[in-house]
Amino acid sequence: NKNSGAVVCKATEKSHCAGGILGGNEDDPITFKNNTNSGSVTGNDRAGGIAGYLGNKDHDQIVIATNNTNSGTISATGKDAGGIIGSLATDNNHHNISFNTNTGSISGKACAGGIVGWMAGGGLFEENTNKADILSLESDAGGIVGTIEDDKCEFKNSKVEGKTMVGDQRIILDADYLIKTKNTSKHAGKICGWDGKRKTSVDSDTLFATIFGQGNIIVIAIMAVLLIAAAVIIILVYRKK
Repeated sequence: NKNSGAVVCKATEKSHCAGGILGGNEDDPITFKNNTNSGSVTGNDRAGGIAGYLGNKDHDQIVIATNNTNSGTISATGKDAGGIIGSLATDNNHHNISFNTNTGSISGKACAGGIVGWMAGGGLFEENTNKADILSLESDAGGIVGTIEDDKCEFKNSKVEGKTMVGDQRIILDADYLIKTKNTSKHAGKICGWDGKRKTSVDSDTLFATIFGQGNIIVIAIMAVLLIAAAVIIILVYRKK
Protein backbone atom coordinates (compact mmCIF):
# COMPACT_ATOMS: atom_id res chain seq x y z
CA ASN A 1 0.00 0.00 0.00
CA LYS A 2 1.13 3.53 -0.78
CA ASN A 3 -0.07 6.94 0.32
CA SER A 4 1.17 10.32 -0.86
CA GLY A 5 -1.69 12.53 0.29
CA ALA A 6 -1.90 14.56 3.49
CA VAL A 7 -3.78 12.97 6.41
CA VAL A 8 -5.38 15.22 9.01
CA CYS A 9 -7.40 14.11 12.03
CA LYS A 10 -9.20 16.98 13.77
CA ALA A 11 -11.03 14.85 16.32
CA THR A 12 -10.39 15.65 19.97
CA GLU A 13 -12.12 12.70 21.64
CA LYS A 14 -10.10 9.99 23.37
CA SER A 15 -10.35 7.45 20.53
CA HIS A 16 -8.84 9.61 17.76
CA CYS A 17 -5.78 8.54 15.76
CA ALA A 18 -4.18 9.36 12.40
CA GLY A 19 -2.04 7.21 10.10
CA GLY A 20 -0.74 7.38 6.56
CA ILE A 21 -2.06 3.88 5.78
CA LEU A 22 -4.11 2.83 8.84
CA GLY A 23 -5.73 5.10 11.37
CA GLY A 24 -6.22 2.53 14.12
CA ASN A 25 -6.81 -1.14 14.90
CA GLU A 26 -7.89 -2.78 18.16
CA ASP A 27 -7.75 -6.34 19.45
CA ASP A 28 -6.87 -8.38 16.34
CA PRO A 29 -3.28 -9.47 15.60
CA ILE A 30 -1.97 -7.40 12.74
CA THR A 31 0.85 -7.71 10.23
CA PHE A 32 1.76 -4.96 7.82
CA LYS A 33 4.65 -5.09 5.38
CA ASN A 34 6.02 -3.08 2.47
CA ASN A 35 3.84 -0.02 3.03
CA THR A 36 4.99 3.44 1.97
CA ASN A 37 3.81 6.84 3.11
CA SER A 38 5.10 10.14 1.75
CA GLY A 39 2.22 12.35 2.83
CA SER A 40 2.16 14.46 5.97
CA VAL A 41 0.17 13.10 8.94
CA THR A 42 -1.29 15.48 11.52
CA GLY A 43 -3.39 14.69 14.57
CA ASN A 44 -3.91 15.51 18.21
CA ASP A 45 -2.62 12.24 19.73
CA ARG A 46 -1.44 8.97 18.11
CA ALA A 47 -0.08 10.05 14.75
CA GLY A 48 2.00 7.62 12.69
CA GLY A 49 3.44 7.47 9.21
CA ILE A 50 1.94 4.02 8.62
CA ALA A 51 -0.42 3.42 11.58
CA GLY A 52 -1.70 5.84 14.19
CA TYR A 53 -2.83 3.38 16.88
CA LEU A 54 -2.51 -0.38 17.31
CA GLY A 55 -3.81 -2.58 20.09
CA ASN A 56 -5.52 -2.37 23.42
CA LYS A 57 -3.76 -2.82 26.76
CA ASP A 58 -6.49 -5.24 27.86
CA HIS A 59 -5.72 -7.66 25.01
CA ASP A 60 -2.78 -9.72 23.79
CA GLN A 61 -2.46 -8.40 20.27
CA ILE A 62 0.72 -9.20 18.34
CA VAL A 63 2.06 -6.62 15.89
CA ILE A 64 4.50 -7.44 13.09
CA ALA A 65 5.69 -4.42 11.11
CA THR A 66 8.46 -4.96 8.56
CA ASN A 67 9.86 -3.16 5.51
CA ASN A 68 7.67 -0.10 5.90
CA THR A 69 8.86 3.36 4.86
CA ASN A 70 7.77 6.84 5.83
CA SER A 71 9.07 10.09 4.38
CA GLY A 72 6.17 12.31 5.38
CA THR A 73 6.23 14.83 8.22
CA ILE A 74 4.45 13.47 11.31
CA SER A 75 2.97 15.96 13.79
CA ALA A 76 0.96 15.43 16.97
CA THR A 77 -0.27 18.44 18.89
CA GLY A 78 -0.57 16.07 21.85
CA LYS A 79 1.46 12.90 22.42
CA ASP A 80 2.51 9.68 20.61
CA ALA A 81 4.03 10.57 17.26
CA GLY A 82 6.04 7.96 15.34
CA GLY A 83 7.51 7.55 11.89
CA ILE A 84 5.90 4.12 11.49
CA ILE A 85 3.52 3.70 14.48
CA GLY A 86 2.20 6.47 16.71
CA SER A 87 0.99 4.35 19.64
CA LEU A 88 1.43 0.59 20.17
CA ALA A 89 -0.78 -0.06 23.19
CA THR A 90 -0.71 -3.78 23.95
CA ASP A 91 0.95 -5.85 26.66
CA ASN A 92 2.24 -8.52 24.29
CA ASN A 93 6.01 -9.12 24.46
CA HIS A 94 6.49 -10.65 21.02
CA HIS A 95 6.16 -7.74 18.63
CA ASN A 96 8.51 -7.66 15.67
CA ILE A 97 9.26 -4.17 14.39
CA SER A 98 12.06 -4.62 11.87
CA PHE A 99 13.63 -3.27 8.66
CA ASN A 100 11.57 -0.08 8.76
CA THR A 101 12.85 3.32 7.63
CA ASN A 102 11.80 6.83 8.52
CA THR A 103 13.09 9.97 6.81
CA GLY A 104 10.28 12.35 7.79
CA SER A 105 10.62 14.75 10.72
CA ILE A 106 8.63 13.81 13.84
CA SER A 107 7.19 16.24 16.38
CA GLY A 108 4.82 16.05 19.32
CA LYS A 109 4.15 17.38 22.78
CA ALA A 110 5.41 14.12 24.32
CA CYS A 111 6.48 10.60 23.28
CA ALA A 112 8.00 11.15 19.84
CA GLY A 113 10.03 8.44 18.11
CA GLY A 114 11.57 7.81 14.72
CA ILE A 115 9.83 4.44 14.41
CA VAL A 116 7.34 4.21 17.33
CA GLY A 117 6.11 7.07 19.49
CA TRP A 118 4.82 5.18 22.55
CA MET A 119 4.48 1.49 23.38
CA ALA A 120 3.27 -0.59 26.31
CA GLY A 121 4.42 -4.03 25.18
CA GLY A 122 7.83 -5.37 24.21
CA GLY A 123 9.59 -7.23 21.44
CA LEU A 124 12.32 -7.08 18.84
CA PHE A 125 13.44 -3.95 17.00
CA GLU A 126 15.93 -5.00 14.32
CA GLU A 127 17.55 -3.09 11.44
CA ASN A 128 15.35 -0.01 11.83
CA THR A 129 16.62 3.28 10.45
CA ASN A 130 15.74 6.85 11.30
CA LYS A 131 17.31 9.67 9.30
CA ALA A 132 15.12 12.53 10.48
CA ASP A 133 15.00 14.95 13.41
CA ILE A 134 12.79 14.08 16.38
CA LEU A 135 11.30 16.84 18.52
CA SER A 136 9.23 16.41 21.68
CA LEU A 137 8.20 19.67 23.26
CA GLU A 138 7.92 18.35 26.81
CA SER A 139 9.31 14.82 27.30
CA ASP A 140 10.50 11.53 25.81
CA ALA A 141 12.11 11.79 22.39
CA GLY A 142 13.96 8.82 20.88
CA GLY A 143 15.61 8.10 17.57
CA ILE A 144 13.78 4.75 17.37
CA VAL A 145 11.19 4.76 20.20
CA GLY A 146 10.00 7.73 22.23
CA THR A 147 8.63 5.86 25.26
CA ILE A 148 8.67 2.20 26.38
CA GLU A 149 6.18 2.06 29.22
CA ASP A 150 6.32 -1.42 30.72
CA ASP A 151 8.02 -4.32 28.99
CA LYS A 152 11.36 -5.33 27.57
CA CYS A 153 12.49 -4.45 24.06
CA GLU A 154 15.59 -5.65 22.25
CA PHE A 155 17.28 -3.35 19.75
CA LYS A 156 19.61 -4.74 17.09
CA ASN A 157 21.53 -2.80 14.46
CA SER A 158 19.54 0.40 14.87
CA LYS A 159 20.68 3.30 12.70
CA VAL A 160 19.95 6.87 13.76
CA GLU A 161 21.24 9.91 11.88
CA GLY A 162 18.84 12.67 12.90
CA LYS A 163 18.94 14.92 15.96
CA THR A 164 16.81 14.09 19.00
CA MET A 165 15.43 17.04 20.94
CA VAL A 166 13.23 17.70 23.96
CA GLY A 167 12.38 21.38 24.04
CA ASP A 168 15.74 23.18 24.02
CA GLN A 169 17.64 20.01 24.93
CA ARG A 170 19.49 18.76 21.86
CA ILE A 171 21.06 15.31 21.75
CA ILE A 172 23.33 14.77 18.76
CA LEU A 173 24.95 11.50 19.84
CA ASP A 174 24.82 9.63 23.13
CA ALA A 175 26.82 6.85 24.73
CA ASP A 176 23.78 5.06 26.13
CA TYR A 177 20.42 4.25 24.62
CA LEU A 178 18.79 6.48 27.22
CA ILE A 179 20.01 9.63 28.92
CA LYS A 180 18.45 12.33 31.08
CA THR A 181 18.58 15.95 30.02
CA LYS A 182 19.22 18.82 32.45
CA ASN A 183 15.55 18.80 33.42
CA THR A 184 15.01 15.36 35.00
CA SER A 185 11.41 15.25 33.78
CA LYS A 186 12.63 15.40 30.17
CA HIS A 187 14.26 12.42 28.52
CA ALA A 188 15.96 12.02 25.15
CA GLY A 189 18.03 9.24 23.69
CA LYS A 190 19.56 8.16 20.44
CA ILE A 191 17.59 4.89 20.52
CA CYS A 192 14.96 5.25 23.27
CA GLY A 193 13.76 8.39 25.01
CA TRP A 194 12.36 6.73 28.14
CA ASP A 195 12.25 3.12 29.33
CA GLY A 196 9.94 2.99 32.34
CA LYS A 197 11.22 -0.34 33.72
CA ARG A 198 14.82 -0.14 32.39
CA LYS A 199 14.53 -3.67 30.99
CA THR A 200 15.51 -2.85 27.43
CA SER A 201 18.70 -4.22 25.86
CA VAL A 202 20.75 -2.71 23.06
CA ASP A 203 23.38 -4.56 21.05
CA SER A 204 26.98 -3.37 21.23
CA ASP A 205 26.96 -2.08 17.65
CA THR A 206 24.32 0.46 18.61
CA LEU A 207 26.07 1.81 21.71
CA PHE A 208 28.75 4.25 20.56
CA ALA A 209 29.97 7.85 20.57
CA THR A 210 29.61 10.41 23.35
CA ILE A 211 27.03 12.72 24.85
CA PHE A 212 26.82 16.21 23.37
CA GLY A 213 23.79 18.08 24.69
CA GLN A 214 23.26 21.76 25.33
CA GLY A 215 24.77 22.22 28.77
CA ASN A 216 26.93 19.10 28.40
CA ILE A 217 29.18 20.99 25.98
CA ILE A 218 29.69 23.69 28.62
CA VAL A 219 30.59 21.06 31.24
CA ILE A 220 33.07 19.43 28.86
CA ALA A 221 34.64 22.82 28.07
CA ILE A 222 35.03 23.66 31.78
CA MET A 223 36.60 20.25 32.45
CA ALA A 224 39.03 20.76 29.57
CA VAL A 225 40.08 24.18 30.92
CA LEU A 226 40.59 22.75 34.42
CA LEU A 227 42.70 19.88 33.07
CA ILE A 228 44.86 22.28 31.07
CA ALA A 229 45.28 24.54 34.12
CA ALA A 230 46.26 21.55 36.27
CA ALA A 231 48.79 20.42 33.67
CA VAL A 232 50.35 23.92 33.55
CA ILE A 233 50.63 24.02 37.35
CA ILE A 234 52.31 20.61 37.42
CA ILE A 235 54.81 21.72 34.75
CA LEU A 236 55.64 24.94 36.62
CA VAL A 237 56.14 23.10 39.92
CA TYR A 238 58.33 20.51 38.19
CA ARG A 239 60.52 23.23 36.60
CA LYS A 240 61.04 24.98 39.95
CA LYS A 241 62.42 21.76 41.36
